Amino acid sequence: FSSNNNKTIFKYPMCVENCIFNSCKSHSIGGAIGCGDNDFTGLSLSTGDLLIYNCTFNSCIGLYGGCIGYLDGYGYYYEELNIIQCIFDGCSAAFGGAIFTMSYDFNVEFTTFVRCRELNSLEEIYLECENAMRPDKEFDALSKFYSFIYLKMDYNANVQINECIFQENSCPLEMYCDGTLSFTNCLFERYDCLNLIELRYIRIHRTSEGAIFDNCTFQNHKGDSAIVG
Repeated sequence: FSSNNNKTIFKYPMCVENCIFNSCKSHSIGGAIGCGDNDFTGLSLSTGDLLIYNCTFNSCIGLYGGCIGYLDGYGYYYEELNIIQCIFDGCSAAFGGAIFTMSYDFNVEFTTFVRCRELNSLEEIYLECENAMRPDKEFDALSKFYSFIYLKMDYNANVQINECIFQENSCPLEMYCDGTLSFTNCLFERYDCLNLIELRYIRIHRTSEGAIFDNCTFQNHKGDSAIVG
């Protein structure tokens, strides 16, 4: 985005600004927002790009992505999901209580994730979780893998998470990434899940960086580990 006469101008095919999503639900992808050019339209190289700016998501649930579900992107489509200055509060899903993404680039800035949690028993029935398929094709029990951000990205993906706050979340981030994963100036505090960040599959592909945590703070953790990789 750019600034012109003190007004912010966003140059994306799709832009969601200054919105509030309360108690949105989906039996499939994205309780509030579902997107992804490769799976939806397949019409061009850019129409799948999405910017979400200054939005609040409260108590949204879904099967894949309680708030935002973003389907496949890859090198040809080069789809981007950009989230700036948003709040995700009390959201839940089988995979990605706040965000489920398989985009090509994933960027989050100045965003707060608070009180994101596992699904409760009634929500599991509503979403028919017993029929859910793991997007990473693992065979582990579904109940072990609730997460509030779920990433499954390949094709030398680029993940940037900057200036974000993670507070009182009771389930972890689960990340599978073929590329570079970077957290910068983030605060993680008062969480009680077993492991806060689970880097289940970080494969270095055409890059030597892998996973980077730069100037991040982890405090008041009640689980076993902050980062497991």
